[in-house]
Amino acid sequence: MKIAQNVEVPDFAQRLRAVFKYARDAEIARQLGYRSQSPIAKWFDGETYPSAEVLLKIAQITQCNLHWLLTGEGLDDTDPFHFLGKRLRHPLERIAELRRERLEELALRLLCQALRARCVELLMKMQLGDPALPLDEYEELRLLLTIFMGDGDLEARAAKFADHVRSAPTR
Repeated sequence: MKIAQNVEVPDFAQRLRAVFKYARDAEIARQLGYRSQSPIAKWFDGETYPSAEVLLKIAQITQCNLHWLLTGEGLDDTDPFHFLGKRLRHPLERIAELRRERLEELALRLLCQALRARCVELLMKMQLGDPALPLDEYEELRLLLTIFMGDGDLEARAAKFADHVRSAPTR
């Protein structure tokens, strides 16, 4: 979770407040399963720190990076999809929900489809008489074919991939 771009959060209490999106102590206590907000107030006053178990719970609930929470160093979140932003993430989460898939599975499947499509695009470019692919596209094709067809001769992998694409059922 991004607190704010390029903003330093100098101390533990401020970072803790930020990961809970500046919620009131009572709301933080509720999320953590406390009946009283007294322990939370003590954390913000710097009188005490949460126990190790509570720190782990905070990291799980807020998806914050525990090292960042304690030290202010490194990235503030552990979410592998933080780079997507809301515009992409919310629709992908909804699609995953509709397909009864985890977001990670959906993202991997979509990434593989996109890489496969790029591989087909480069093969078509090569087969349509483009005398020579630029070196960077040739290397990209080689790497993509390695992903899908393993190591070996580029021409053999390209032919094997083309056969695979032709025989694959379409959705």
